[in-house]
Amino acid sequence: MAKSKAQVQFEADTSGFTQGIKEVDKSLTTLRKELNLNSAELKENADDVDLLAKRKEILQQESTETAKKIENLQNKLKSAKELFGENSKEVYQLQNKILDTQTAFQKIQNEITQTDSKLKNLESGLSVWQFTFCLYQFLTMEMIYLSTMGGCDENEKNIKR
Repeated sequence: MAKSKAQVQFEADTSGFTQGIKEVDKSLTTLRKELNLNSAELKENADDVDLLAKRKEILQQESTETAKKIENLQNKLKSAKELFGENSKEVYQLQNKILDTQTAFQKIQNEITQTDSKLKNLESGLSVWQFTFCLYQFLTMEMIYLSTMGGCDENEKNIKR
């Protein structure tokens, strides 16, 4: 089927945007595969802080790439409106692609928030654990010290006061 003059001009005018979208899609494919690997690793270690931090990093990269894709699609949409008109099939298709990509972007943002929240919970739990462990070590050392100094009699008197 022969292309109309407007379609040829549109393809020429938006070739940069189209190329940008293709590059972003390649990057997103790689990031999704990394995310799938990370998910598989997390199944065995759901509370691994390093794996969750890596997940957050991958999600942030995916978010950045998805934002670039939205920008390229919006630029392509402007060109489509100018060449084909507001109510054209091309404009309708691009608007749907933009909505789908914005939905994907929001899902990524939600997952970043969830991952960040889980990381903070684990890190604060780790801090409590670290404090408890340090306190235990201190008390153990104090007991050893007191037992080598002839017992706890003097300290027991101080505690009773």
